[in-house]
Amino acid sequence: MKTKITVLLIVLMNATVLQAGIPIPDLTLFGEVSVGGEPIGAHDNVSIIARVNGDPDSLVGAYRMGDNPSAGDYYILRIRLESLADGSSQSLNAALIGQMVYIFAKVSNYLEVPAGSVTVQESGVAQHLDLHNGSIIYPNADLNKDGIVNFIDFARIGNFWNRKDCGIANDWCDGADITHSTAVELTDVSELADAWLDKALIP
Repeated sequence: MKTKITVLLIVLMNATVLQAGIPIPDLTLFGEVSVGGEPIGAHDNVSIIARVNGDPDSLVGAYRMGDNPSAGDYYILRIRLESLADGSSQSLNAALIGQMVYIFAKVSNYLEVPAGSVTVQESGVAQHLDLHNGSIIYPNADLNKDGIVNFIDFARIGNFWNRKDCGIANDWCDGADITHSTAVELTDVSELADAWLDKALIP
């Protein structure tokens, strides 16, 4: 028994253990935000979010407008940074020096505006970066990918209404199955209507 335990300890000691990178001081971005040509301020229901290389699973920073009263109508976004050591791997929630970070203005659950990007040059600094972009993205509800949600998208749902064979093979019935439930039904109409209402609130 003692021999088995000793062998196990030797194996564990020699095993390569992947560890997350070493945290280093954040990069802080700050500045003004506008969506669709309209300025966004502290009282607007908007969050500023950052992702490494635009990867939706790699959230490296977030700021909800107005959370810091002293910032007024500016956003203040802290980008989490880390440095890799031997045997370590990059964390999902941190960026590395030299990486591109994409920034989005998240207006609602259905509406994201690509607002800017920055290449991380150094850590522990504050950088002024105004975010101005009028291109509105509806990741789920813009069925024909023309940049807007309108009656053409509703018509596509009508064309596939009550279909129950939607899936990856037919691109979820050309996007009409917004909820990816394999059927085009009322829940998809509801998602589309919510996105259309969100669009109507922004010039």
